[in-house]
Amino acid sequence: MADQSFDAARVTREQQSRIAASAAIGFNAIKPMMQFQVSLLRLWADNIEALAKDYEKGLVKSTLAAEHQWQQQRGAGCSRRDSSRVDLGQYPALKRCDLV
Repeated sequence: MADQSFDAARVTREQQSRIAASAAIGFNAIKPMMQFQVSLLRLWADNIEALAKDYEKGLVKSTLAAEHQWQQQRGAGCSRRDSSRVDLGQYPALKRCDLV
């Protein structure tokens, strides 16, 4: 009787050990694939971020150009809008005006 229970416990331990080894092999096999997918996701996110920055730069440039053209057409030299938020360092032709 003791031999049967001992054999059952041994068989159970061996089976658990085989299952754990199989899981470890599977996880080791999938690790490089997951790392590759994560690197692709990071690359995609960086590209989206760069695209957003480029879009924002273009939007600021077009807004400044439109505002400059509007100021020239009006001849007033100033607009009522507060332009203190915009960095005009790269646009020397545009100057901030003192708003009323």
